[in-house]
Amino acid sequence: MTSMHRRRGTALASPLPRRGDRFGLGARSRSAAALALAAAALAPAAASASTVSYDGAVLVLKAAPGEINKPSIQDVDGKPGSVTLYDYGVPVTSVPAGCDDHPDWHSVECPAPGGVRVELGDGDDWASVSLGVAVPVEMHGGPGNDKLDGNDKVNNLYGDEGNDTLNGYGGNEALDGGLGDDTVDGGAGSDHLLGGDGNDLLFPDHYEDPSPDVVDGGPGIDRIDADWTTKRYDDIEPDLILTLGGGADDGRPGEGDDITNVERIWFNVGATVTGTDAPEYMKLVQTNQPGNLVGNGGADELIGGGGTDVVDGGAGNDILNGGFGDDTITGGPGTDKISGDQTTTECGYLWCKYPYGNDLIYARDGEVDSIDCGAGADRVIADANDVVAPDCETVERGSAPAGGGNGSAGGGPGASGTPLASVGGVQVIAGQRLGKVLKKGLKVSVGGSGTKKVKIRLSYSGKTVARATGKPGRIATLRLNAAARRALAARKQAKFTLFVGQEKARVTLAR
Repeated sequence: MTSMHRRRGTALASPLPRRGDRFGLGARSRSAAALALAAAALAPAAASASTVSYDGAVLVLKAAPGEINKPSIQDVDGKPGSVTLYDYGVPVTSVPAGCDDHPDWHSVECPAPGGVRVELGDGDDWASVSLGVAVPVEMHGGPGNDKLDGNDKVNNLYGDEGNDTLNGYGGNEALDGGLGDDTVDGGAGSDHLLGGDGNDLLFPDHYEDPSPDVVDGGPGIDRIDADWTTKRYDDIEPDLILTLGGGADDGRPGEGDDITNVERIWFNVGATVTGTDAPEYMKLVQTNQPGNLVGNGGADELIGGGGTDVVDGGAGNDILNGGFGDDTITGGPGTDKISGDQTTTECGYLWCKYPYGNDLIYARDGEVDSIDCGAGADRVIADANDVVAPDCETVERGSAPAGGGNGSAGGGPGASGTPLASVGGVQVIAGQRLGKVLKKGLKVSVGGSGTKKVKIRLSYSGKTVARATGKPGRIATLRLNAAARRALAARKQAKFTLFVGQEKARVTLAR
């Protein structure tokens, strides 16, 4: 009996909660646990760490998947062969022997005798190199829209998948945008710029830092912007010469750029540009220097600037516009839409240009072309069936030369009676081949009327090889000197520059 009471007393030592408090202590305990679980669920997951290792003598920073990484490569004072790797907001682990780990700063200091390689993950990452880093650096963006910034040393930047931005900043680099619509800027230095698959924007050297670059836009509709020729107002920049079909003869005189697979080009200096058989867009912007735009084959759109321009569409159904100024426009084989002048005003902060220009338009090719001359006193040489607007003051209609047609065979300048080149009222007569020119000279037709003679000069590789004086309405012959004939005896193709006064045009001759 006594023991029973003790057991009961023991049982009653923890009384049941009162009715008003039956969910008191137990409920509070369960609520605290639930809140703790909710807070744990809402708290951000710990960032996956980047790892540092060596691949031979190359120091490698590898990002973990699922993170947005912002690594930076910094130089170390007093240790020219070492670098500090930061990855802002992401811890760095797996630090190899010989390195100093700074976990509080998400950084590690290591020797880098063979350079540094950064392998980013699948986020929109941003990697950079400080100016003081002297070792070679290679960056791979991986999937995502990445930004990779090099320095003025040796950098190789690979955007990989995504719409990436690659900046070389003055070193001698290889920059490859990879898959996506990328922006690739080599800066100064001798660079190899690859757009990759996508519609890319490419920036070779600026005027202040000319160096031989290789620029290959790759598949897609790729563009070289006017920033390539950033305008300086204290001098006149040298003209650009580009042949988009390849060859290390592009850029400014002696620069040695090689431009291929670029379909859209803006300039704000004078330029001589020869296109390919692909559709291309060329435009001269905010310049009064003369330009010479030759489309060759393809459905091209060519727009002149404010100078005395030569615009030649070549074969294909082209859209041609002389811009502002006194221009010479040749449609070539194909159904072309030709405008002598811009139809709208262009204005900047301190200037405006209004439509003007006394233009000469050649459209006699056997095709039905549409011609609008615009402002000025213009002259049109057209087919009988061309559609010519009333604002063309002088119209001379006739039949196309023998062999005229749609340009499906033998397209390009000189095909089907189209002049090989036109400049300053002088046309290089169609159909001439290099072998015959070496023997008998280059024949040109001098336009205009009157008795004033025209001085004509032909150069090759920057050296004058022939001179002639032509009378208006006559044929003149430029006979190459002996040195030029010897130098070109075995060449299958040669690119000349024809000068009439201060104007010039590119002439390409094949055997």
